Amino acid sequence: MMQATNLKTNHLTQPLGIDAGTLFLSWQCAEGVRQTAYEIEVTAGAETLWTSGKALGSVMHTETPTPVPPKTQGQWRIRLWDENDQPGAWSTASFETGLAQADWQGVWVCPETEEPDIDCTDAINAFAKPNWEQKQAALEASGKGQAQPYQPHRPASYLRKTFTAPAGESKRLYITAKGLYAA
Repeated sequence: MMQATNLKTNHLTQPLGIDAGTLFLSWQCAEGVRQTAYEIEVTAGAETLWTSGKALGSVMHTETPTPVPPKTQGQWRIRLWDENDQPGAWSTASFETGLAQADWQGVWVCPETEEPDIDCTDAINAFAKPNWEQKQAALEASGKGQAQPYQPHRPASYLRKTFTAPAGESKRLYITAKGLYAA
């Protein structure tokens, strides 16, 4: 019996925090000779968000026509039909959409209250400053612009916040720092 494997949502396996909206679903086939049809159901809890019905074809990807809302913990399942028009078992994958732009609250944090005194002898600045100055001199010599002064690379800030989550069954912490955080 043919079965879908390597299920991906927006090119990711079991993604958390993906953008809300339409989902790009893809899979691969195991067993059987060739896929002749598929059927997909996308759900969130007990709610069915979209169902494809039996769709004829050998394509191994599709996009949901119905957008999935933000903060949705969902799953999708798929079954395939083989060359003998026999359906295989269902395969399941999960996903979770992140916050909508309007859901984010907060202010940008900049802990530096004064300009640091950086002498540019550290390894990063000692390498970067001469290269910067060379490029700026070439820019000015070509007549395509004025040289800008070198801005030293600053050490990374260390921020810390302690908090207590309200009581309840489960909570989700949404964080963004380009992946540079520990919670």
